Amino acid sequence: MREAHARFDIQPAHFDRVVDHLVATLSGLGVPGDTIEAIGATLAPLKGEIAPDSSVRAG
Repeated sequence: MREAHARFDIQPAHFDRVVDHLVATLSGLGVPGDTIEAIGATLAPLKGEIAPDSSVRAG
């Protein structure tokens, strides 16, 4: 994941924003809350790989 997304320079705030939009869209479509939570639980561990903070990039 890290290599695939590195060229995009995705910041942690960008990742959070995408997840927020996803949650809002799924909620608007009537997806059950437990399903949305399961999706969030799947995405959360990927944040560090997709949007590492600047101290990780510099190292």
